[in-house]
Amino acid sequence: MHSDVGLSSVGLIGVGTMGGAFARHLVDAGFGVVAHDADPSRVIEGTTPVASVAEVVGAGVEVVLLSLPSDDAFAAVVGELKGALLVVDTSTLSLPAKEAGRARLAAVGVTLLDCPVSGTGAQALAGDLVVYASGPDDALDACAPVLAAFSRAVHRVGPFGAGSKMKYLANLLVTVHTAAAAEVLALAERAGVDPAHALATIRDGAGQSRMLEVRGPSMATHDYGFGATVELFVKDMRIIRAFAADAGASTPLLDVAARLYEEAARAGWRHEEAAAVHRLYLGEA
Repeated sequence: MHSDVGLSSVGLIGVGTMGGAFARHLVDAGFGVVAHDADPSRVIEGTTPVASVAEVVGAGVEVVLLSLPSDDAFAAVVGELKGALLVVDTSTLSLPAKEAGRARLAAVGVTLLDCPVSGTGAQALAGDLVVYASGPDDALDACAPVLAAFSRAVHRVGPFGAGSKMKYLANLLVTVHTAAAAEVLALAERAGVDPAHALATIRDGAGQSRMLEVRGPSMATHDYGFGATVELFVKDMRIIRAFAADAGASTPLLDVAARLYEEAARAGWRHEEAAAVHRLYLGEA
C-alpha cells in the first residue's frame, strides 16, 4: 500500500462513468477503495462495496472522493459525511451548492475541497483527466497522491471554488467544440467526403481541437460510445449559463450550443454520449 505517501485507503461515493474510472485507477495504484453508489449494481472489481455513505466514512478511509450527478445528490451525501477526515468533490455542480456543502462540513470539522475534473469518459478510463484543484494547500497536499492516481495532471487553481470556475470555462469550450466537430463531420458526409478521411486531414492542420480528436472518431463511425451524456451536458450548460449571467458576461456561442443539446435530448438521445449531437446534423431528429 501507499505507506511512502502516508495514504492507503480511499472512500468513493458515486461509481458512474467517472467514479468507476477513478476506482479502477486507484485500485491499480494500490489503494484500498471503499465504494458506495445509489445503484447497488455498480460494483468495480477490487473495491469494497458498501450500502451507505455512513459505511464509507465508518470504514476509516483517509480521503473521501465524491463523483455525483447533481446539486441535490451532493446535498444529500454531504449530510451524511460527519466524521470524514477529508472530502474531495470532483463533481460539476453549481457554486452555491458547493459553498453550502463546504459550510455544512466545516461546521462538523470536515474539510471539503473543490476539485472537478476535465475529460470524457474514455479519457477517464485512459487516465487522461485533468484535475482543477482548489482549496487549502495543506489539504491538497494530503490528497495529492489520490488525485495523481487517476489523472494526467493536477492544476492548483486557487481557493475553494476556483476549481469549479475553471471547469465552467473549460466546459464552455467543450460543449461548443463538440457541436462544431459534429457540424463539420456531418457536412463532410453530406458533401460526399469520407468523414474519417476528413477527420484525419483536419486534425493535422489548424482546425484541430481536442473534442475533434476525442469525439470525432465516434461521429465519423456513428458509434457514439459512452461517457458524458447529452442529459449531463444540458445540466452543465445550465450551471455555466447561470455562472456567466452572474458575472455579467454574454455567451452567444454557448447559447446556440445549448439549444442543440436540448433538441438532442428532446429527440430521445438524452442518455447517449454527447457526441450524439452529431445525429441532429444528419437529420435524424
